[in-house]
Amino acid sequence: MGNLNRVYFVLVAIFVLAVFYLSSGVRTPPLKVSGNGERQAIWAEIEPDRPLDKDWLPKYKKVRPIQEPLANFVADPFPLGKDHIDDGQGAKSKNVGFNEDVFDFQKDLPLRQPQWDLERFMRYRPHHWAGRGKPTYATYFCSRNSSVHDPYFLAAQQLVYRVLWDPRSKSRRYPFTVFVAPFISNEQRELFAAAGAIVRQIDLVPWNPTVKTWGRWRDLFSKLNMWGQTDFSRITFLDGDAFPIQNIDQIFDLAPHSRCKKELLDKEDLPHADEMCDYTFTGSEVGSYKEINVGVMVFSPNKHMQARLLRKSQRTDEFDNNMAEQAFLNHAFALGGPFPMHFIGHEWNGFFPQPDQEHVLKIVHEKIWAFGDMIPWTKNMFSDTHEKMLQLYESPEFNKMRMRDGLRQ
Repeated sequence: MGNLNRVYFVLVAIFVLAVFYLSSGVRTPPLKVSGNGERQAIWAEIEPDRPLDKDWLPKYKKVRPIQEPLANFVADPFPLGKDHIDDGQGAKSKNVGFNEDVFDFQKDLPLRQPQWDLERFMRYRPHHWAGRGKPTYATYFCSRNSSVHDPYFLAAQQLVYRVLWDPRSKSRRYPFTVFVAPFISNEQRELFAAAGAIVRQIDLVPWNPTVKTWGRWRDLFSKLNMWGQTDFSRITFLDGDAFPIQNIDQIFDLAPHSRCKKELLDKEDLPHADEMCDYTFTGSEVGSYKEINVGVMVFSPNKHMQARLLRKSQRTDEFDNNMAEQAFLNHAFALGGPFPMHFIGHEWNGFFPQPDQEHVLKIVHEKIWAFGDMIPWTKNMFSDTHEKMLQLYESPEFNKMRMRDGLRQ
C-alpha cells in the first residue's frame, strides 16, 4: 500500500508540473531550453523633439479605451515611412487560428497607478533624449487589454521605471522607447510618456501560423517593424517580462558590428547588399543549441533588413510556427546564413532564473508578477518595485528630475 501511495504522489507531481509549464507561456521547447472628446483616433507618438500641442493632452473623462484599430485611425503624425512591406507572396499555409485560452498570469492585478501631474510630466522631453541617431532601449507593447491593471501593461510600465529611474538598474545615458500597437489606448500611452519614455507606434504585421498557437502571440511579428526605426543607431530590445536588476548599459558595447556573407544573400537582397550588409544581431544562447532567446536582443535598424525580415516572415513553412517570432528570428539570423547571430552570456537574459543566480543575472526573464514566489530572491520583486516606482513618481524629487529633462521645443 505504501508503494502505491508513493506512485500516486509521483504521478500527481508530474501532472502539476506539466500544467504549470503549459500555462506559463514559456516559448522555449522542452528539448531546447531553447484625445480629447472629438479625438477618436489615438495619438501615435509624441516626438521627443517636437512641441506638445495642448490639444493632444488627455481629458480622461472623454477618452475611451480602444480594443481594436479604428477605421479612421490617424497614423503617426511624424512618420518615418511605411512600415509594412508586402511582397505579394503571402503565407504559404492556411491560417489555422489561435488558441484564446487565458491563464492566471494574464489576469488583471490590483496595483494602483501614480497620483501625479500627468499633463505636466508629458510636456517634458523623454529622459536621456540626446537627439536622433543614438541608441535606445525598447520594448514592444501589444496587449489587447486596455486596462491599466493589465499585467503586461504594468510590466512594461515597470520596465520604463527600471531602465530610466530605479537606482539599482537605471541607465546612465540611454533613453527608453515603448513601441506600441495601433490599438493601444491613450491612457496607457500617456502613462508611458509621462514617465519619460519615447512612445512610438509601429504597424501590425500579419501572421498566419501553420499550427494553432496562443492568441496572445498574434501580434508579435510586428516587432519586425522595429528594424524600420532608423533614427536609432542601435536598439536593445527587452521583452515585457525581461527585467533588468542592475545597470546593463554595457550590453550595447558587447554586441559587435558584423559584416554579412554576401555570397549567401537571397536574390531579392542582392541589389541592396552594400546598404544592409553591416548589421548587428546579438543575444544569449539557448542552452547549447546555437540559437538565441529573443526576449533580449541587440540589433541595428535598417530599412532593407526590415524589408528582408517582412518578406521572409510570410514564408511560414520555413520555420517552426509553434515558436512564433522566436523561431523566425533564429531562422533569419541562422549561423549558416548570410547574417549569422552573435552570442553573449546567459547573465544578460536570465530565462528560467534559478535560486543560486541572484548575484549572477543582470536581467531576470520571467513573469515575476505570477511566478516570482517560486524563487526566494524574486519573491515580491514585482510588487515591491511597483511600490518604489509609485513613491518616486509621487515625490517632489521626480518633478525636479523631469524638469531637468527640459521642455519639448
